[in-house]
Amino acid sequence: MRMIQNGLLGMLIGLSISYFMVALSISQVDEAIAGHELFNQMMVSGTMGTAIGFAATIFQVEKIPLFYQFTSHFLFVILCVSISGYFAGWYNPSELKSWFVLIGKVGAIYLVTWFFIYMSTKRKINELNELIQNRKQH
Repeated sequence: MRMIQNGLLGMLIGLSISYFMVALSISQVDEAIAGHELFNQMMVSGTMGTAIGFAATIFQVEKIPLFYQFTSHFLFVILCVSISGYFAGWYNPSELKSWFVLIGKVGAIYLVTWFFIYMSTKRKINELNELIQNRKQH
């Protein structure tokens, strides 16, 4: 069940990030995007986000050290974005620089996303610690 939840959440995150990236890219060059192209972008992003969400279940496996969880998940994200980006035209496969730019954007988004998750988790842990301390005092 957790894997399905992660997949759905990943799909929503993928669609949101895709929408933001498409809006950002077309606003810089004063272009429009055709409906079929936007639909293609949504399908690729939704599928990619779902796969990445499924892969997030690695964080539920307590036997794997956190460093390896993050590393393997990040590498999987890079793989998914590279494959999706190839089919969606997010980078020019003949220009290595465009792939590095894409990976840089992915890395930045990855860091920001995990920073918010880290802060949320830290807040929850602090709340639980406070609750435990209050129970001990009473």
